[in-house]
Amino acid sequence: MNNLYQSAIELRYEGLTYREISEKLGNGLSELTLRHYFARDGQLHDTYEEYEDDQNKLRCKEAKTLLRRETIHAARALINTLNRAEEKEDYALILKVAAMILDRSGLRIPKDELGGTEPGDYAEQKETSELIKSIKL
Repeated sequence: MNNLYQSAIELRYEGLTYREISEKLGNGLSELTLRHYFARDGQLHDTYEEYEDDQNKLRCKEAKTLLRRETIHAARALINTLNRAEEKEDYALILKVAAMILDRSGLRIPKDELGGTEPGDYAEQKETSELIKSIKL
């Protein structure tokens, strides 16, 4: 495959429109020509589909690697936070920290299990953020 077509495929994957690709490449590939090349029966369709699949798999693998690496740091911070709260025998704060984490991930602890407080309470956020800031990783 020539470099012009490969560039068109890469630019299309990046989200550029056919017009933008035509302008960027400037080698006589009109917007209409590009539309035909990328159409279901066009000469670049199958190659683009394969490229898109490969790139999506690569990005997924990179995201998983990043999440694995960052999860370790997040887990250490959480453990340190909970250990500090436990040292202070502040079990309510432990529950509040857990509730905040669950809340940020889209999960909720029923209000009655929080002792009547909401995860978004200002005092709780201030207390928790001060504790988190004091922790050295």
